[in-house]
Amino acid sequence: MEKSRIVKLLKDLAQLDIDAWHAYGQAMEKMETHLEMRDKLGKFRDDHHRHVTDLSAKIRDLEGDPP
Repeated sequence: MEKSRIVKLLKDLAQLDIDAWHAYGQAMEKMETHLEMRDKLGKFRDDHHRHVTDLSAKIRDLEGDPP
């Protein structure tokens, strides 16, 4: 597969994780009285942040610009 295609796929995947990260953040804002659930959502959100960080590094390694 050509490098530009790989970069595009990685950027699309990173954008999905960014969108999920924001969605979890919005859900957490609504969980004011459900602290245990809020903490669980926070762990999922943190996973998406890690994915974005890792994907962004790989995109840069391939000379692309991460979202």
